[in-house]
Amino acid sequence: WWWLVWWDTTSFFLADRGWDVFTLHYTVRGPLSTMLEPSMIKYHMLFKRLWALKHVEYVVCSKIWKDMICHAKLLRSMKKDLTAITIPLQFYTSTMIHFIQQIQYYILFEVIECSWMNMLERIEKARALDDILEAHQEFLKDAHDGAFFNLNANIFSTMDSAFSACLKLEKWQQNFYDLCMKELSARKAEEEMIKISGVKGKYGLTADKRLERDQERKLFEECLPKLNCELKVIVKDFETHARTVLLALASSNDHNLQLFGTRLDFNEYYKKRDQNLDAPLTFAKLRVSSMMVRQRNSNNRYNN
Repeated sequence: WWWLVWWDTTSFFLADRGWDVFTLHYTVRGPLSTMLEPSMIKYHMLFKRLWALKHVEYVVCSKIWKDMICHAKLLRSMKKDLTAITIPLQFYTSTMIHFIQQIQYYILFEVIECSWMNMLERIEKARALDDILEAHQEFLKDAHDGAFFNLNANIFSTMDSAFSACLKLEKWQQNFYDLCMKELSARKAEEEMIKISGVKGKYGLTADKRLERDQERKLFEECLPKLNCELKVIVKDFETHARTVLLALASSNDHNLQLFGTRLDFNEYYKKRDQNLDAPLTFAKLRVSSMMVRQRNSNNRYNN
């Protein structure tokens, strides 16, 4: 059997882009169709979720981060003017990368990969077709639950809002670097004009050129604080949704989700900024409480 990626024209909207209209379809024949065809919708749903994660990862890791590295070299001469923005931008981007990659790793390896291995073990022990179908349905259920469908759908909805903030950061960064490159080109042109005038024996710029250049520089300097405020709004939106996700994970009865939440906030960056994250029974507290229970049980056995 084989798979095919195709354009989902049935749910196409004018605002959609290439990332939005891709879907996954399995084309199978024979006995495998008995197992896959009834479950095709669930595979479509899983693919959409993983594809959305891959989209955000590509934007943050391959576009935002790489553009940041490239422009850091190009704009080295403007470092003093841009440090107040570029340093926080690097920190915020690193935070987003960690958040996205941990979610992707959890769904792909801790959920889908483990569920797949469990299904293979059950298939090897199967004695009838019904056993195989049951193992496959159990795999899909575990994959969907672990990918934040069903009961945990509200958690991924909040994650999706955090991802939207990451996509907004891409547009913001593009505007920021366009402005910086325009200013850099103007400064280089100014230096070139000064050199040319020096060769001709006319040192410096004319009064009109100097006035024009001063106005351009003033506009550039006025735009930087505005861009900095826009960046803080985007980051605040992202962190608000990230803290909501962490709160939902910490409040979950599933120990795996609680552990996943502690890994998302491994250095307690969000916890230090939100007192609500101290309220629920986190995985660390559960571990301590379970250790205390085991200690009491061992003491009781010793006393008896």
